[in-house]
Amino acid sequence: MDLPRLYHTVKYLKPIQITSRIWKKLYRPRIPQRPAPPVRQPAGNHPLWCRRRPSMLGATRFRFLNHEMTLTSRDDWTQLSDDKLWLYNLHYFDDLAADDAAQRSDWHRALIHRWIEECPPGTAVAWDPYPTSLRIVNWVKYLLARRDRDETIFASLAMQARALCHDLEWHLLGNHLFANAKALIVAGLFFDGREAAEWLKTGSAIMREQLDEQILDDGGQFELSPMYQSIMIEDLLDLIQFDRSYPGILDTNLMHQIRDCVIRMLGWLEVMTRPNGEIVQFNDAAQGIAPKPAWLFDHAAQLGLNWPRLPETPLIHLQDSGYIRIRKGRFTLFLDVGPIGPDYLPGHAHADSLNFELHLGSAPVIVDSGTSCYGTSEERQRQRSTAAHNTVEIDGLSSSEVWGGFRVARRARTTITRIDVNDTITVEAQHDGYQTIAGKSLHQRRWEVGNNIVTITDTLPGAFREAIARLHLHPTVAAHQTAADVIELKTPSGESLELVNGGCRITQSSYHPEFGVGLPAGCIESRFATTPHRIQLHVSE
Repeated sequence: MDLPRLYHTVKYLKPIQITSRIWKKLYRPRIPQRPAPPVRQPAGNHPLWCRRRPSMLGATRFRFLNHEMTLTSRDDWTQLSDDKLWLYNLHYFDDLAADDAAQRSDWHRALIHRWIEECPPGTAVAWDPYPTSLRIVNWVKYLLARRDRDETIFASLAMQARALCHDLEWHLLGNHLFANAKALIVAGLFFDGREAAEWLKTGSAIMREQLDEQILDDGGQFELSPMYQSIMIEDLLDLIQFDRSYPGILDTNLMHQIRDCVIRMLGWLEVMTRPNGEIVQFNDAAQGIAPKPAWLFDHAAQLGLNWPRLPETPLIHLQDSGYIRIRKGRFTLFLDVGPIGPDYLPGHAHADSLNFELHLGSAPVIVDSGTSCYGTSEERQRQRSTAAHNTVEIDGLSSSEVWGGFRVARRARTTITRIDVNDTITVEAQHDGYQTIAGKSLHQRRWEVGNNIVTITDTLPGAFREAIARLHLHPTVAAHQTAADVIELKTPSGESLELVNGGCRITQSSYHPEFGVGLPAGCIESRFATTPHRIQLHVSE
């Protein structure tokens, strides 16, 4: 056991995270066996849910994380895949509210009853609090759409809400606890009576607290992942719809808080959406998990929400999140000049300080290489490392000490030192990650963006042996060495950038647009031992 690394990980945790972990090891609550509460009558309006990709290919065939499998036996609920995230998706029941769900309603009903029969309370994975939270919401969506009065489903739903109430994820906090709160609210709205009122009260109290904690003033979700931002936006839009289905029950102040948060979050998401409509893949982020930004914007408009439109300014600084968007000439850049995430919850953070993306028109050119897996594999570790991002690696180390799949020990702190918006836009920032990890250098980076040229200058005051600056290319970008110090980058539409740096070479890497997907892609590497180190990219005439 690496005790220093463990110390630098645990010291940031909140006391409740530590005590809750101990409590979960010692305490195994018994779920009360009693009839379900009465079901509340919803309003007559037809509920609106955000679009989602279907995941059921047949009555027992599923596609999650770009892997297809068939649910054959009872044991498959817990053993069908070695990937716990795949199994979690199986237990979410997202397909119940996906596109064209009504056409698969017979499959859905049979699958729900099969789950009830084959996954009794306490079954591993099935009754974990996070999949239970998502499943409760999806089952209620299904029941509202069908106006189905199935007492067997009601009884199971009530059991799941009781189990969740005794197994809230205080040891994790963040998006997990938020999902727990949402599920208790939904269960408290769907059912009536004293027990349902307690679920509603508990969920609402946690929701108020977590919205204050997790939603930053600039509208960002504090784990700083555009994917989890999108997931939470859908969650809040769901709660607005549930409030309409059960009017007058949820606290008015809570609903004002939800609307205020989701409006700010929509504005944030619009800033952090690539010109081609995809989310920027900073930290743990991939396409295809959350609804597309356009689907969220359309759904919010359907619910009558208005949010500030993207301003026509060349630079937008999301100060609390630490992200900057620059639009100049044909260029769009996204800069990561902020923290890696909340200190006590860096599970979805990468060692990517001073990372960036660059787009030419609507074409992605230099991109974050993405996230394709969770867990503790070597590939998960590589995807979180500094080498997998568009920044500088010093002496083979990552700028933050990522480990164990979702852990971070010593971590970089980033400071913005200059923002100047003139004919050329200049942003300067630095991080101290290598000082905290190895007593070595600061990393100082300057971006200068003109109409036709981007210059990136890296300075490393302090001691180091070798540094590597990397630029990960989108798979559709072709890279060719045209001179000793020039590499041509060409987009599918034929637009070209010339990259100028005497030490650059083209290497092979991979790009991960979705979970379970790895595409071959080029990477530009520049090794250097002295600074300043400069790379220029300019639009070819």
